Amino acid sequence: MSNFTVPTRDQVSENNQSIFDNLQKGLGFVPNLYAYFAKNETALADYLVLQNLKSTLKAKEREVINLVTSEINDCKYCQAAHTAIGTKSLKSEAVPLSSMLSLMPWLNLLLLLSLTGEIQAMKLRMNFSRLVIKRLT
Repeated sequence: MSNFTVPTRDQVSENNQSIFDNLQKGLGFVPNLYAYFAKNETALADYLVLQNLKSTLKAKEREVINLVTSEINDCKYCQAAHTAIGTKSLKSEAVPLSSMLSLMPWLNLLLLLSLTGEIQAMKLRMNFSRLVIKRLT
Protein backbone atom coordinates (compact mmCIF):
# COMPACT_ATOMS: atom_id res chain seq x y z
CA MET A 1 0.00 0.00 0.00
CA SER A 2 1.27 3.47 -0.88
CA ASN A 3 1.76 6.13 1.75
CA PHE A 4 0.32 9.58 1.18
CA THR A 5 1.68 12.79 2.60
CA VAL A 6 -1.11 14.74 4.29
CA PRO A 7 -0.43 18.47 4.17
CA THR A 8 -0.56 20.63 7.27
CA ARG A 9 -2.41 23.94 7.43
CA ASP A 10 0.80 25.85 6.61
CA GLN A 11 1.33 23.82 3.43
CA VAL A 12 -1.99 24.73 1.74
CA SER A 13 -3.33 27.87 0.07
CA GLU A 14 -4.87 30.73 2.06
CA ASN A 15 -8.34 29.73 0.88
CA ASN A 16 -7.80 26.16 2.08
CA GLN A 17 -6.31 27.43 5.35
CA SER A 18 -9.58 29.24 5.96
CA ILE A 19 -11.48 26.00 5.27
CA PHE A 20 -9.14 24.15 7.65
CA ASP A 21 -9.96 26.73 10.34
CA ASN A 22 -13.71 26.22 9.82
CA LEU A 23 -13.34 22.44 9.93
CA GLN A 24 -11.25 22.69 13.09
CA LYS A 25 -13.90 24.90 14.67
CA GLY A 26 -16.83 22.73 13.58
CA LEU A 27 -15.45 19.20 13.88
CA GLY A 28 -12.58 19.72 16.28
CA PHE A 29 -10.14 18.34 13.68
CA VAL A 30 -9.42 18.30 9.95
CA PRO A 31 -10.00 14.83 8.51
CA ASN A 32 -6.94 13.57 6.62
CA LEU A 33 -8.97 13.02 3.46
CA TYR A 34 -10.05 16.66 3.52
CA ALA A 35 -6.49 17.80 4.16
CA TYR A 36 -5.29 15.73 1.22
CA PHE A 37 -7.90 17.35 -1.05
CA ALA A 38 -6.40 20.69 -0.01
CA LYS A 39 -3.28 19.89 -2.04
CA ASN A 40 -5.38 21.15 -4.95
CA GLU A 41 -6.55 24.77 -4.93
CA THR A 42 -10.25 23.98 -5.42
CA ALA A 43 -10.76 20.27 -4.67
CA LEU A 44 -11.51 20.68 -0.95
CA ALA A 45 -14.02 23.49 -1.47
CA ASP A 46 -15.64 21.60 -4.35
CA TYR A 47 -15.92 18.43 -2.25
CA LEU A 48 -17.47 20.31 0.66
CA VAL A 49 -20.02 21.91 -1.67
CA LEU A 50 -20.94 18.42 -2.87
CA GLN A 51 -21.16 17.10 0.70
CA ASN A 52 -23.40 19.98 1.76
CA LEU A 53 -25.87 19.94 -1.12
CA LYS A 54 -29.50 20.10 -0.06
CA SER A 55 -30.78 16.64 0.78
CA THR A 56 -33.95 15.08 2.06
CA LEU A 57 -31.77 13.29 4.61
CA LYS A 58 -30.87 14.93 7.90
CA ALA A 59 -27.19 15.21 8.83
CA LYS A 60 -27.41 12.40 11.39
CA GLU A 61 -29.13 10.17 8.82
CA ARG A 62 -26.27 10.76 6.38
CA GLU A 63 -23.82 9.90 9.17
CA VAL A 64 -25.64 6.61 9.79
CA ILE A 65 -25.22 5.79 6.09
CA ASN A 66 -21.56 6.84 6.17
CA LEU A 67 -20.84 4.80 9.29
CA VAL A 68 -22.58 1.64 8.09
CA THR A 69 -20.84 1.89 4.72
CA SER A 70 -17.44 2.36 6.35
CA GLU A 71 -18.12 -0.65 8.61
CA ILE A 72 -19.05 -2.82 5.64
CA ASN A 73 -16.01 -1.57 3.68
CA ASP A 74 -13.90 -2.21 6.81
CA CYS A 75 -12.25 1.21 6.48
CA LYS A 76 -10.79 1.92 9.93
CA TYR A 77 -10.10 5.56 9.11
CA CYS A 78 -13.68 6.20 7.94
CA GLN A 79 -15.10 4.26 10.89
CA ALA A 80 -13.18 6.45 13.33
CA ALA A 81 -14.07 9.69 11.54
CA HIS A 82 -17.78 8.94 11.19
CA THR A 83 -18.01 7.61 14.74
CA ALA A 84 -16.55 10.90 15.99
CA ILE A 85 -18.83 13.03 13.79
CA GLY A 86 -21.90 10.92 14.59
CA THR A 87 -21.22 10.95 18.32
CA LYS A 88 -20.88 14.72 18.26
CA SER A 89 -24.18 15.20 16.41
CA LEU A 90 -26.07 12.74 18.62
CA LYS A 91 -24.79 14.33 21.84
CA SER A 92 -26.37 17.59 20.83
CA GLU A 93 -29.79 16.00 20.81
CA ALA A 94 -31.39 14.78 24.03
CA VAL A 95 -33.81 11.88 23.64
CA PRO A 96 -36.17 11.45 26.60
CA LEU A 97 -37.16 7.83 27.02
CA SER A 98 -40.45 8.75 28.70
CA SER A 99 -42.32 9.27 25.47
CA MET A 100 -42.67 6.78 22.63
CA LEU A 101 -43.13 9.66 20.21
CA SER A 102 -39.68 10.96 21.04
CA LEU A 103 -38.24 7.59 20.02
CA MET A 104 -39.57 7.80 16.46
CA PRO A 105 -36.50 9.61 15.09
CA TRP A 106 -34.29 6.89 16.61
CA LEU A 107 -36.42 4.15 15.08
CA ASN A 108 -36.10 5.87 11.71
CA LEU A 109 -32.32 5.90 12.14
CA LEU A 110 -32.34 2.19 12.94
CA LEU A 111 -34.41 1.49 9.83
CA LEU A 112 -32.03 3.61 7.77
CA LEU A 113 -29.08 1.72 9.25
CA SER A 114 -30.69 -1.58 8.30
CA LEU A 115 -31.54 -0.39 4.79
CA THR A 116 -28.01 0.87 4.19
CA GLY A 117 -26.61 -2.47 5.33
CA GLU A 118 -28.95 -4.29 2.96
CA ILE A 119 -28.03 -2.06 0.02
CA GLN A 120 -24.31 -2.54 0.68
CA ALA A 121 -24.77 -6.31 1.04
CA MET A 122 -26.73 -6.37 -2.24
CA LYS A 123 -23.87 -4.50 -3.96
CA LEU A 124 -21.43 -7.09 -2.65
CA ARG A 125 -23.64 -9.94 -3.89
CA MET A 126 -24.01 -8.26 -7.30
CA ASN A 127 -20.24 -7.75 -7.58
CA PHE A 128 -19.65 -11.39 -6.61
CA SER A 129 -22.24 -12.53 -9.18
CA ARG A 130 -20.54 -10.45 -11.88
CA LEU A 131 -17.19 -11.93 -10.94
CA VAL A 132 -18.55 -15.49 -11.14
CA ILE A 133 -20.22 -14.82 -14.49
CA LYS A 134 -17.03 -13.22 -15.82
CA ARG A 135 -14.99 -16.23 -14.75
CA LEU A 136 -17.46 -18.64 -16.34
CA THR A 137 -17.50 -16.88 -19.69
